[in-house]
Amino acid sequence: MIFTFLKYVFFLILFPSAVFSQNKNSNEVRFIAAGDLNLAHWITPIIEKKGNDYPFKYLKDQLSEADLVFSNLEAPFCNGGEPYPKNFVFKVPVQHVQVLKSGNINMVSLANNHILDYGLPCLSSTVQILQNEKIFYAGAGSDFKKAHKPAIFKIKDIKFAFFAYSMTLPKYFFATDSTGGTAYPHKKILKDSISYYNNKVDYIIVSFHWGEELTTLPKEYQRNYAHLAIEYGADIILGHHPHVLQGIEVYKNKIIVYSLGNFVFASYSNKASDSILLDLQFTKKRIKDIKVVPLNVNNYEVNFRPQILRGNKKTEVIGYLQKISDELNGHKQIINADGYLIL
Repeated sequence: MIFTFLKYVFFLILFPSAVFSQNKNSNEVRFIAAGDLNLAHWITPIIEKKGNDYPFKYLKDQLSEADLVFSNLEAPFCNGGEPYPKNFVFKVPVQHVQVLKSGNINMVSLANNHILDYGLPCLSSTVQILQNEKIFYAGAGSDFKKAHKPAIFKIKDIKFAFFAYSMTLPKYFFATDSTGGTAYPHKKILKDSISYYNNKVDYIIVSFHWGEELTTLPKEYQRNYAHLAIEYGADIILGHHPHVLQGIEVYKNKIIVYSLGNFVFASYSNKASDSILLDLQFTKKRIKDIKVVPLNVNNYEVNFRPQILRGNKKTEVIGYLQKISDELNGHKQIINADGYLIL
């Protein structure tokens, strides 16, 4: 049975907690979560011409101040492999892992519908590269156990467990007893996995790749899984895949971001124009502050370099995010004018 190993042990991904940041507070961990990151296709030749630090020109100060920066890694780092027969397949030359380093991105989800676009060898290549660069990851692996194990790490005496799951097609990408791939959150797996670490770490972060592209309202199953994860012990739920913003829900005093939107994503679309960074301050006992930072990710305007929105445009995005979050929260205001979440 695919579930039996969960009763006993998850092997840990344990890296040294040497995260380089300018966060001067020795008692708090600053965590920034971003949306989908895809460095393939249109953006690759730009990076090769202008350098690995090109995408984060306008976010360098913001990201360098964080201890943890998270994004969903939507394409593997690989120089070979055979493409899977589907409409859109992506891969990124291995040297461009340095783009992540330039943006201080040190935690990624591999649980998505593109990480196996060039097969298990390219997934293995990606995992090895991330390990070499000491970038935390979860959500996919060369066998079922590795696909489902979390990243466990400690920063400034605060211990985290990070899980990542994919609920998007193709189903062929989901790891099974006989094949590697991405982690699908069967309900027993979700319960056993999160519950196991509930009293072993200070915070549990869960990333889900889910929902329908370009839709602003979460599906019923998204809400069900997010609620279950929190009931089992998760503290923060981070959603990806729709490429646009979906609402934020406060559930049992925990935060669910159903979709963060795009981050640096290799496409041009006027529909995927705004997104957010989620900026959090963790202390040993509580999450001190949670703030949304609106971004312009319309590549017709920013050309793969996200920019922080200010003034009227910032106000507009915060108002829009409150609007699409309204029904999820019983018509209560959950975001103030400065972007801080109201718990």
